[in-house]
Amino acid sequence: MIFQLGGARGGVIVLALLGVLLFSAGGCNAESDTLVEKNILELSPFKGPALIKEGKEAFQNKDYKRARIIFNDACNIGNGVGCYRVGAMVYHGHGGKIDKKRARRFFGKACKHRDFRGCNDLGKMFREGEEGPQDQTQARGLFAKSCKGGVAEGCFNGGVMVQNGQGGKKDEAQARDLYEKACKGSYIKACFNLGIMVEYGDGGNKNSVQARDFYQKGCEGGISMSCYNLGKLFHDGRGGSKDYKKARKLYDEACASEFFPGCFNLASMFSAGQGGRQDKKR
Repeated sequence: MIFQLGGARGGVIVLALLGVLLFSAGGCNAESDTLVEKNILELSPFKGPALIKEGKEAFQNKDYKRARIIFNDACNIGNGVGCYRVGAMVYHGHGGKIDKKRARRFFGKACKHRDFRGCNDLGKMFREGEEGPQDQTQARGLFAKSCKGGVAEGCFNGGVMVQNGQGGKKDEAQARDLYEKACKGSYIKACFNLGIMVEYGDGGNKNSVQARDFYQKGCEGGISMSCYNLGKLFHDGRGGSKDYKKARKLYDEACASEFFPGCFNLASMFSAGQGGRQDKKR
């Protein structure tokens, strides 16, 4: 018998609607950050790029106080990267005390000066009401701006709000599109949520073949639930042929990450001898 989780569809774990709680807090990946900064700095006048370079060197040398001052100087001359970086330092308390109210202002300046990571981080503060008013509509707009600016996490955060109808109308087709953009930008949590939507036809056509691909990305990115869901597709023969050996391996990966439905299904396969040797003791 294979484990069927209550509240799941077809035994596949469904967590897309919990994205706000599970998958909303991460930062942009290093590659995206580098690309964003490169684009901004190419447009920055005069001293901005030199200050950013100097600030990064100070930060890398763990001279956080000096880095914070330099990034602030860059922000004062309208450099979005400087505003974002000093905002992040103030938010986390690098080079001085934590001051999230000031960080909120810096993220706003970064967004204004076209460092769209600032739009995303400001959006998160509006969404949670962190050190200021909570405003879901404002948050949704900031995530949209961030996404248009190429920040994959902004696309994901916007997708969660649009899927859940937060800060505006619910639109699963738009959410699916936003998750796809985030997934293409290597924001792995979006690949997992997109896999669920594609598997069940939420916001568009059903496509179990594509769902396998998205779950694979999520699994490779360390999301144990994605490994489990992919295992179910291989076990049931949805989106392709049945492959008990692959299903067993994927359940094992999910179990190793302490996702216990994977452990249960793995034990069932050992007991039945599916995908490998039979071992009722395991």
